[in-house]
Amino acid sequence: MSKPTAIFRALANKTRLDILTALQKGEMTVSELIAETGAQQSAISHSLSRLVTAGLVKLRRQNKFTFASLDHGVTDPVLALLRGRLSGLGPKAAAALEDSAISSRRMVDVIPLPAFIVQGAKLYHVNNAAAKLFGFRSPREMAGRSLSEMISPETTALVLERRQRLLRGLTAPPMEHPITRRDGKVVWVESNTTLVKLDGGYGFFIVLRDMTEQKTRERGLQERVNWLHLIGDAADCGVMVTDPKDTVIYANARQAAFLGVKRDVMLGRKFYSFLKPQGKLQALSLLRQMKSGFSGTFSKVMLPIRAKPIRVHFSMGPIYDERGKYSGQLSIVMKPPGSSERKARRVAARTIIPGVRVS
Repeated sequence: MSKPTAIFRALANKTRLDILTALQKGEMTVSELIAETGAQQSAISHSLSRLVTAGLVKLRRQNKFTFASLDHGVTDPVLALLRGRLSGLGPKAAAALEDSAISSRRMVDVIPLPAFIVQGAKLYHVNNAAAKLFGFRSPREMAGRSLSEMISPETTALVLERRQRLLRGLTAPPMEHPITRRDGKVVWVESNTTLVKLDGGYGFFIVLRDMTEQKTRERGLQERVNWLHLIGDAADCGVMVTDPKDTVIYANARQAAFLGVKRDVMLGRKFYSFLKPQGKLQALSLLRQMKSGFSGTFSKVMLPIRAKPIRVHFSMGPIYDERGKYSGQLSIVMKPPGSSERKARRVAARTIIPGVRVS
């Protein structure tokens, strides 16, 4: 069995596609894959065996656990195809897909996302997920219809432009746009388009991702962010929010004053870049604890580069998104009543790295 054929046969199964989707988040154990996909252990084990044989997945054993991860050298080009980057495929794999109309239709049928193929201006082949998204009872009701009936004239123009790019051998990045369901409701989606060869010419393989839930979460998140900014701007203590990469995405004026900088200067930079070396090491140590789920209140001497050392009380805690994934941290910093700057400087002098001058 040739490798391209093995790859596309391995993809022709919903459980195996679910496994590949889950493993894009990182290495997982069999138990984690069962929880992520909802499949039985026997189905996961059999699917992993097929994916390993096709070269899409690698396994490693540690103690009693088996860890699965993507073989990115193989999966990245395949996933790039599904995201509309046909040029990312190797020549053999690209030819294997382009020369098989049957493989194209089968890919539409097994992919867990809404997907369809457009030939000319008509829908050539549609899966159940796409029919449900557009409000039809079955794919048969959608087949043969014009895509322009379901998208706006502005979106139609963008789709035609992307088709021309693909026909010229260029990439067509994913784009967000509205679609109109059969009941007239407008839904925002992200679409990914790939050129495929069909009986009688070329077509376009389109995969959609419903953005409704994400847009709702983004609106909710923005409301919480606005509320936090409102509270933080009026607070008499330092408030700072950082993202998973420790970059400051919000800081109020009091926090900036503690560090001796303007708040605008802090945005987009690592917050520990404003601390002296010893202070940076302390911050990194605390961050490792934050990312493992630890939070707490501390009393320490802050060692800013552009301001004098100061003893502060501060609380730090991780922030999680709706799915329980670490998405940053919140810090609240305050100067305790009666704190002595002179004492803080003496403490800093004892703890500072030798050779680093405390101003």
